[in-house]
Amino acid sequence: MATETFTHEFHTSIAPEKAFKCFVVDVEKTLPKMIPSSVNNIESEPNGIMKITLANGGKFKVKIDAIDTQNKICKFTITEGEYQGNKVMESVTVEEKYEPSSNGGCVIKTKSNYNPKAAHNYSNTKGEMLAHGTSILKTVEAFVLANPAICA
Repeated sequence: MATETFTHEFHTSIAPEKAFKCFVVDVEKTLPKMIPSSVNNIESEPNGIMKITLANGGKFKVKIDAIDTQNKICKFTITEGEYQGNKVMESVTVEEKYEPSSNGGCVIKTKSNYNPKAAHNYSNTKGEMLAHGTSILKTVEAFVLANPAICA
């Protein structure tokens, strides 16, 4: 099957600088604190690979393809292991851009490329992954707003 691309925008009341720092720059330290019910640990390797251990014991890898701190853009690829959707996905490549919004928060614009394993229909998986990502974002947003010193 061919790669399918889709875009989505997440809106948050967190300023773009802080959101980028929490979700990208300091993610190894912050995400396990912000969503311990989902993420146990994140280990970075020198080659741009992050090994993520989930609270349910699952593990997967994320390869950081590019980080542009000035323009607040991050590109990464989810590969290997037990991530949401891996039964039908070979990999998922994501580009995130953090832009200011009129309310002082930001819009996180995502572009995702789904690379399916042969002969799989993944339309339901995309919806599940989007719902899961939105749920995580809302949890993290609540944590950051309740703990303003994080990612300061």
